[in-house]
Amino acid sequence: MNTTFPAFVPSLITGTTSSVTTFKEPPKTKEAMFDFAVAGPLAGMVSSIIAIGIGSQLTATSDPSTLPSLPIEILRQSSVGGGIIDSVLKGSLYVPDGATMTGILISLHPIVSPDAVIRFYPPID
Repeated sequence: MNTTFPAFVPSLITGTTSSVTTFKEPPKTKEAMFDFAVAGPLAGMVSSIIAIGIGSQLTATSDPSTLPSLPIEILRQSSVGGGIIDSVLKGSLYVPDGATMTGILISLHPIVSPDAVIRFYPPID
């Protein structure tokens, strides 16, 4: 399949970056087009899972005062990303019933970027 190089397109609304890849010639079968369409999001999802896992483990062994912080609201939007973080950093995303999440910041290694976590939030990605 002959395609162009991906053109990266930042989103001002979500803050994430996507890419657009076009065909130089039409795919020969619908199955080939389906495989091409699934490959990009699947690769992004797998790389995000790996980045969140490694970043969470690095956070556990780092000094929290040296790490950037993210609002807990962002991290709790994704059940998959938040679940990975919470399984490595036990109880880090717990908020008691009735408590407000506003202003709660969680220190995380830079590898755990909001883009990696938000990738699992279906309405945005």
